[in-house]
Amino acid sequence: MPLAQRSVDALAGRVSVHLSTCWDWNLAEAVLAFESLGLTRVGVWRRRLEEFGEERGAELLRDHRVVPSSLSWAGGFTGQGGVTLREAHWDAAIALDHTQAIGAPALLVTTGGRSGHSRGHLGRLLREELPILGDNAAERGVRALVHVAGGAATSRWSCLNSVGHALDVVQQCQHSALGLAVDLRGLARDKGTIDRLPELIPHLGLVLLREFPGPEIDAPERRPEQDLRWVVARLESAGYRGHYELHLPPRRVAVEQYAVVLRHYRARLANCLAVAHSLIATPAATPVVPPASEVVRVARA
Repeated sequence: MPLAQRSVDALAGRVSVHLSTCWDWNLAEAVLAFESLGLTRVGVWRRRLEEFGEERGAELLRDHRVVPSSLSWAGGFTGQGGVTLREAHWDAAIALDHTQAIGAPALLVTTGGRSGHSRGHLGRLLREELPILGDNAAERGVRALVHVAGGAATSRWSCLNSVGHALDVVQQCQHSALGLAVDLRGLARDKGTIDRLPELIPHLGLVLLREFPGPEIDAPERRPEQDLRWVVARLESAGYRGHYELHLPPRRVAVEQYAVVLRHYRARLANCLAVAHSLIATPAATPVVPPASEVVRVARA
C-alpha cells in the first residue's frame, strides 16, 4: 500500500459521522451500516439513542465495536423556551449518565439563546452554571463540551457569537471537565481565534464540520476545500489530535444511497487531514501556511 494511502487510512480513524446525517436510519440500522462500511467512530444523536433505549444502545455499540466520539445534545441554561435552570441541569445530568454508559468521552451542550438577557448578565449566568455542569461531568469521568458555531443561524440555540467568545467564557470557568466543540467554518470566520490557537487547543475537545463543499463546486477557479485544508493544518500544527465529527445536513437521497454519501465525505475529510499533515511535515510548505487574515477566506467559500 502506498505511503500516502496508509497516511489517509490512519487518519481516517479520527473521522466520525454524526447520526443526524443519516436522518432516516434508526440506531440499529446506522450501527450495522457503519460497521459494514468500516466506519468505527460515530457521533451519537441523543434522540436516536433514547428512541432505541439507552441500555440496548450501549450494548449495541459495544457488540459492533462502534466507538462514540460524542453524545449530543443537552443544555439551554439561559431560560429559552421556558426551561428553568433546574430542569436544564436535570436533563444534562441524564445526558451525562448516557454519555458515560455508551463510553463516549464527551457530551455536547448548548448554552441556549440570549432570551432577553443583557450581555453582562449572560456572562455571569454562564460563569455560574457551566462549572456546575463541569462538576457533574467530572463525577462521571467525561467532559462537557460547549458547542459553538457562531453566526446568526445559531443564535436561537447559543448566546455565544464566536469561537473567541466561547473560549473566553470557558477560560473564565476554569474547569478541567469543561471544553469546546468548535465548528471548523465558525473557527475560520473568527480571525482572532486563529491567532489564539495555543490558548484554544487545551480546551478543544471536538472539531465539527457542518458544511462540506460538494464535488460540483470543486472547480479550478474555486477551491474552498484548499482553504479548509489550511485551517486543518493550523489546528494540527498547534497540537490538536482529537476527532473531526461530520454533522452534515441530511441529504435528500434514497436510504440505500446513504452508504455512498458517507463513504465519500469521510474519504474527503480523511484526505484533508492527510494533506494538512503533509503540509506540516514538509519544511518547504510550512512558510506558506497563511495567516488568519487569509485563512478566513474559507468562511466565504
